[in-house]
Amino acid sequence: MTRLSVVNPDETSGKVKELFEGIKNKLGLVPNIFKGLANSPVALETYVTMSQILSKSQLTAQEREVIALVCSSINDCTYCAAAHSAIAGMLGLPAEVILDIRKGKVKDEKLQTLVRFTKSVLETKGFVPEKQLQAMRAVEYGDAHIAEVLAVIAQNFFSNFFNHVNDTEVDFPEVPVV
Repeated sequence: MTRLSVVNPDETSGKVKELFEGIKNKLGLVPNIFKGLANSPVALETYVTMSQILSKSQLTAQEREVIALVCSSINDCTYCAAAHSAIAGMLGLPAEVILDIRKGKVKDEKLQTLVRFTKSVLETKGFVPEKQLQAMRAVEYGDAHIAEVLAVIAQNFFSNFFNHVNDTEVDFPEVPVV
């Protein structure tokens, strides 16, 4: 049971209605996280705008989902683990790779470096060792990529913590606990 009100998409108007229509056009439905965020049109618009801006980053959609999956695991967000596992699957990542990402062990060197870097940022509160930056650069992630990883982490902290406060009901296929 959610702790904040659930905003019914059929009962909205103005900016929230406009944002819900965009979400529904993109995803085919309005997931529960957005129904909770809609208690504040500003909070909803912030999340949607962050997503739109980050879609223009040098990171691929799959890479952004890798970051989201790592954040979900580190922050114990069951809602986001399920949501981002589903999205990663839609983007072509196999289920076993998605589970490996959530566990922090991926066979692909570049993705593993991204997983380690993201995990390091979270665990060190941003005080990552120089070797983590060198590892990113060694697999062709430049300074722009590194800055964008931090932006994606920020967005995911927002959604992870919102879902914790709200106790958002998971409306994506359940995923195993890691």
